[in-house]
Amino acid sequence: MAQVTTEGALAVTPHDSTMLSKVCTKLFVGGAGTVSLLMQDGTTAAMTAVPVGLHKFGGFQRVNSTGTAASNLVAFY
Repeated sequence: MAQVTTEGALAVTPHDSTMLSKVCTKLFVGGAGTVSLLMQDGTTAAMTAVPVGLHKFGGFQRVNSTGTAASNLVAFY
């Protein structure tokens, strides 16, 4: 099992305007599906068919509800 270095974790409820309380770098996906992230630079990154597991996406500040079908999300900072 890969070791993950983080300071903390946040439960994620996807939303189209509410930012996460921290800029995060990793996202655990408990139920596979699409993921739409608002990145730290203000761009949106949309990924399709994201499998269950821990994924490193770089700095993101929000998981958008529009475009996100993955479930059981936890963000790490």
